[in-house]
Amino acid sequence: MKKMGKIIIILIFGAFFVFPAAAQMEWNVADIQDIYMQFLRYEGYFPVRDDDGDIQFRVSGNSYYIIFDENYPQFVQIYRGIGVSGFSMEETINAANITNRSVRVVKTSISGREINGEHRIIASFSIEMLLNNPVDLLSVHQRALSLLRHAENTFTSLIADN
Repeated sequence: MKKMGKIIIILIFGAFFVFPAAAQMEWNVADIQDIYMQFLRYEGYFPVRDDDGDIQFRVSGNSYYIIFDENYPQFVQIYRGIGVSGFSMEETINAANITNRSVRVVKTSISGREINGEHRIIASFSIEMLLNNPVDLLSVHQRALSLLRHAENTFTSLIADN
């Protein structure tokens, strides 16, 4: 059964790799979202579209998002945000800076927000890519997730050491 699934995926996406004209076609975000939703389902994730139209999927109980820009379909972002409590803004910014210097490709940023009258610090981890062919994300998806998780682990280890 697993072999049949691989054959189906090859048939679905094969046209994009075999025919160079597919790489030159105009993409719209809805088409790209459909491709990614199919891919994530095949990989065993249970993706959903959130209220913004982004794709949300879970890995080990954590939510990740694939974010699109309607005006720039070649741009794709894989994102994860976490709340940070019990630490100062300075401590979290320092941990983010060290994470940015030590983990390639991932951007780590810190922001503060008022949520239900309480000041919260949010750490964001993202990978941003420009893809000529949106199917190219499929070949780097697992590596991108691995890098995001590594950045998050690096950041949380640094925070815990303070």
